Amino acid sequence: MIDFNSGSWSPGTYGFVIALAIITVIVVWFMVAAFWSRYGEFGFFMTIAVLIGLTGYGFAGVAYYPFSEDFHKYYTVIGTVEDTNTRLVTTQDSSALVAVVTVGGNMFRIDDTRGTTLEKGDTVSLRCKREFEWNSVPGWGCKWNHKGDN
Repeated sequence: MIDFNSGSWSPGTYGFVIALAIITVIVVWFMVAAFWSRYGEFGFFMTIAVLIGLTGYGFAGVAYYPFSEDFHKYYTVIGTVEDTNTRLVTTQDSSALVAVVTVGGNMFRIDDTRGTTLEKGDTVSLRCKREFEWNSVPGWGCKWNHKGDN
Protein backbone atom coordinates (compact mmCIF):
# COMPACT_ATOMS: atom_id res chain seq x y z
CA MET A 1 0.00 0.00 0.00
CA ILE A 2 1.36 3.44 -0.95
CA ASP A 3 0.63 6.02 1.72
CA PHE A 4 0.21 9.19 -0.34
CA ASN A 5 -0.25 11.22 2.87
CA SER A 6 3.31 10.37 3.98
CA GLY A 7 5.08 12.32 1.25
CA SER A 8 8.17 14.34 2.11
CA TRP A 9 9.98 16.50 -0.43
CA SER A 10 13.23 15.12 -1.83
CA PRO A 11 16.54 16.95 -1.21
CA GLY A 12 16.79 17.75 -4.91
CA THR A 13 13.57 19.71 -4.70
CA TYR A 14 14.95 21.81 -1.83
CA GLY A 15 18.12 22.45 -3.84
CA PHE A 16 16.07 23.55 -6.84
CA VAL A 17 14.03 26.01 -4.76
CA ILE A 18 17.18 27.48 -3.18
CA ALA A 19 18.87 27.84 -6.58
CA LEU A 20 15.73 29.47 -7.99
CA ALA A 21 15.69 31.96 -5.08
CA ILE A 22 19.34 32.87 -5.69
CA ILE A 23 18.71 33.33 -9.42
CA THR A 24 15.71 35.53 -8.62
CA VAL A 25 17.78 37.79 -6.37
CA ILE A 26 20.51 38.09 -9.00
CA VAL A 27 18.04 38.83 -11.81
CA VAL A 28 16.23 41.47 -9.74
CA TRP A 29 19.53 43.07 -8.78
CA PHE A 30 20.66 43.17 -12.40
CA MET A 31 17.31 44.62 -13.49
CA VAL A 32 17.58 47.41 -10.91
CA ALA A 33 21.18 48.12 -11.93
CA ALA A 34 20.19 48.16 -15.60
CA PHE A 35 17.34 50.57 -14.88
CA TRP A 36 19.54 52.98 -12.93
CA SER A 37 22.27 52.98 -15.52
CA ARG A 38 20.29 52.53 -18.68
CA TYR A 39 22.54 54.93 -20.47
CA GLY A 40 26.04 53.78 -21.19
CA GLU A 41 28.03 50.62 -21.46
CA PHE A 42 27.16 49.36 -17.96
CA GLY A 43 23.42 49.42 -18.77
CA PHE A 44 24.04 47.34 -21.88
CA PHE A 45 25.91 44.66 -19.94
CA MET A 46 23.26 44.63 -17.22
CA THR A 47 20.58 44.09 -19.85
CA ILE A 48 22.56 41.14 -21.21
CA ALA A 49 22.82 39.76 -17.66
CA VAL A 50 19.03 40.03 -17.23
CA LEU A 51 18.50 38.12 -20.45
CA ILE A 52 20.90 35.40 -19.28
CA GLY A 53 19.01 35.18 -15.97
CA LEU A 54 15.66 34.85 -17.72
CA THR A 55 17.15 32.14 -19.92
CA GLY A 56 18.21 30.37 -16.72
CA TYR A 57 14.59 30.47 -15.57
CA GLY A 58 13.55 28.81 -18.81
CA PHE A 59 16.12 26.04 -18.48
CA ALA A 60 15.20 25.52 -14.82
CA GLY A 61 11.55 25.04 -15.76
CA VAL A 62 12.45 22.44 -18.37
CA ALA A 63 14.85 20.70 -15.98
CA TYR A 64 12.12 20.42 -13.36
CA TYR A 65 9.94 18.34 -15.70
CA PRO A 66 7.83 16.34 -14.78
CA PHE A 67 5.76 18.74 -12.71
CA SER A 68 3.69 16.19 -10.76
CA GLU A 69 4.62 16.07 -7.08
CA ASP A 70 4.76 12.25 -7.20
CA PHE A 71 8.14 12.62 -8.91
CA HIS A 72 9.53 14.92 -6.20
CA LYS A 73 8.32 13.35 -2.95
CA TYR A 74 9.22 10.17 -1.10
CA TYR A 75 6.24 8.03 -0.02
CA THR A 76 6.06 5.19 2.47
CA VAL A 77 5.17 1.81 0.98
CA ILE A 78 4.19 -0.89 3.49
CA GLY A 79 2.96 -4.32 2.56
CA THR A 80 3.57 -8.00 1.99
CA VAL A 81 5.95 -9.02 -0.78
CA GLU A 82 3.99 -10.87 -3.46
CA ASP A 83 6.92 -11.52 -5.81
CA THR A 84 10.63 -10.77 -5.87
CA ASN A 85 13.34 -10.71 -8.49
CA THR A 86 16.82 -9.28 -8.97
CA ARG A 87 18.30 -7.42 -11.90
CA LEU A 88 21.89 -6.66 -12.78
CA VAL A 89 21.93 -3.06 -14.01
CA THR A 90 25.06 -2.05 -15.89
CA THR A 91 26.29 1.28 -17.14
CA GLN A 92 29.41 2.17 -19.03
CA ASP A 93 31.43 2.51 -15.82
CA SER A 94 29.79 0.24 -13.24
CA SER A 95 27.19 -2.38 -12.46
CA ALA A 96 24.78 -2.81 -9.57
CA LEU A 97 22.42 -5.49 -8.32
CA VAL A 98 18.93 -4.18 -7.66
CA ALA A 99 15.90 -5.96 -6.26
CA VAL A 100 12.48 -5.69 -7.86
CA VAL A 101 9.58 -6.53 -5.55
CA THR A 102 5.84 -6.57 -6.07
CA VAL A 103 3.82 -5.11 -3.19
CA GLY A 104 0.10 -4.47 -3.51
CA GLY A 105 0.17 -5.21 -7.24
CA ASN A 106 2.82 -2.56 -7.96
CA MET A 107 6.45 -3.20 -8.84
CA PHE A 108 9.14 -1.35 -6.90
CA ARG A 109 12.88 -1.18 -7.58
CA ILE A 110 15.03 -1.24 -4.43
CA ASP A 111 18.50 0.24 -4.96
CA ASP A 112 19.84 -1.18 -1.68
CA THR A 113 21.32 -4.71 -1.80
CA ARG A 114 19.36 -5.59 1.36
CA GLY A 115 16.35 -5.81 -0.93
CA THR A 116 17.79 -8.98 -2.45
CA THR A 117 17.18 -10.78 0.87
CA LEU A 118 13.41 -10.36 0.58
CA GLU A 119 11.27 -13.41 -0.05
CA LYS A 120 7.65 -13.93 -0.94
CA GLY A 121 5.47 -13.31 2.14
CA ASP A 122 7.90 -10.93 3.92
CA THR A 123 6.52 -7.66 5.24
CA VAL A 124 8.49 -4.66 4.03
CA SER A 125 8.52 -0.89 4.50
CA LEU A 126 10.09 1.24 1.77
CA ARG A 127 10.54 4.95 0.99
CA CYS A 128 9.68 5.34 -2.70
CA LYS A 129 9.62 8.08 -5.31
CA ARG A 130 8.17 8.01 -8.82
CA GLU A 131 10.89 8.02 -11.47
CA PHE A 132 10.25 9.55 -14.87
CA GLU A 133 11.34 7.60 -17.95
CA TRP A 134 11.37 9.25 -21.35
CA ASN A 135 9.16 7.38 -23.85
CA SER A 136 8.24 4.76 -21.26
CA VAL A 137 6.03 4.08 -18.27
CA PRO A 138 7.20 5.76 -15.03
CA GLY A 139 8.20 3.38 -12.27
CA TRP A 140 9.00 3.52 -8.56
CA GLY A 141 12.53 3.76 -7.18
CA CYS A 142 12.84 2.93 -3.49
CA LYS A 143 15.19 3.31 -0.57
CA TRP A 144 15.35 0.61 2.09
CA ASN A 145 13.35 1.40 5.23
CA HIS A 146 13.03 -1.89 7.09
CA LYS A 147 11.93 -5.51 6.86
CA GLY A 148 9.33 -7.00 9.17
CA ASP A 149 6.60 -5.56 11.34
CA ASN A 150 8.79 -3.55 13.73
